[in-house]
Amino acid sequence: MQRYRIGDNHKKQTPMDKEAIREKYGYELSKTLPDLKSLTGDLSERRVGIYMRAAASENSSVHSLELQKQHYKNLLKTVPEWNLYRFYIDEGTAQTSFKEMIADAHNHLIDLVLTRSLSHFSIDLTGGIETVKELARLAPPVGVLFVGDHLFSLDEYSQETLELIQMVENRLMIAHVHDGAILREKRVILGLTQQAVADCAGIPLQSYQKFESGKRQIRRASYEIACRVLDALEIDVIAFHRMERTKE
Repeated sequence: MQRYRIGDNHKKQTPMDKEAIREKYGYELSKTLPDLKSLTGDLSERRVGIYMRAAASENSSVHSLELQKQHYKNLLKTVPEWNLYRFYIDEGTAQTSFKEMIADAHNHLIDLVLTRSLSHFSIDLTGGIETVKELARLAPPVGVLFVGDHLFSLDEYSQETLELIQMVENRLMIAHVHDGAILREKRVILGLTQQAVADCAGIPLQSYQKFESGKRQIRRASYEIACRVLDALEIDVIAFHRMERTKE
């Protein structure tokens, strides 16, 4: 999953730049073309949308994307029944093209989505899997082929795999929220505001709010910050981390 931006002042690549990009993207992608029939079990005529996502900080992203586009075009040549409808390309965390692709699927403009991997398809794995399920429920269903992961959303085995991934992600999210619930419960008992805890710990209010909401795990913060937050809430640091290990 990737994206690009073309600027008027784009620097011309040197041969070394091109070789580095080709090594990173071209060789990796084109070394072998996957057997699409074995992945999908069906090579009937389809209109294909290809989704790509480029890191916003990626050097020479325009050229790397061109190499990836060529790879997908070569891939489609192995299946004459599949016709490219369009490329959908996003950059960084943007979802403009992603939303356009989903709308086109609902409007029956595409029958199949090709993308590199689940992580490229969506930065939110659980949300991405829900979108995959949504497309599978359309009539007729629209499948998503994760070429690099060798998963096809309309295949029973792949569906089970995606369900497992989603279950694990949901459990991790619940664990994060549980950690935050402990912080919130102790804060309420002490009669403190979030701002008071943040001030006492010497961190921005927004940072503490992320800990309490579960958007960020406190045990993944620096040890110094974690200790300051737990001290502000009068929570024993050693006991807290022992409790964390029992949940893993």
